[in-house]
Amino acid sequence: MSATSNIERANSLLGSRVRIPDEVVYRSFPQETVVLNLAEGKYHAVNASGGRMLDTVAQVGSVGHAATLLAEEYGRELSEITDDLLEFCGLLVDRGLLVVEPA
Repeated sequence: MSATSNIERANSLLGSRVRIPDEVVYRSFPQETVVLNLAEGKYHAVNASGGRMLDTVAQVGSVGHAATLLAEEYGRELSEITDDLLEFCGLLVDRGLLVVEPA
């Protein structure tokens, strides 16, 4: 993906609502979160940090708002958390585990 495409995708994610599709379920464990796409029968495991990001995005429905909350929670720079969260959410979208909707 080109740098321009990455920037456009990031702007799209930040300006949109996101949600977990009905056919996707997840469960958190101490060391990881397991995400299952029931329609495809595929599961994905993410580490504890990824699980926390997924949980926060699912609760607030906004990547930007989730980044703010996570930056406060972890005491990190907002730009760093936003970059990490955008990359993570982009991967979830690619795998059909997160849906982007107009704000």
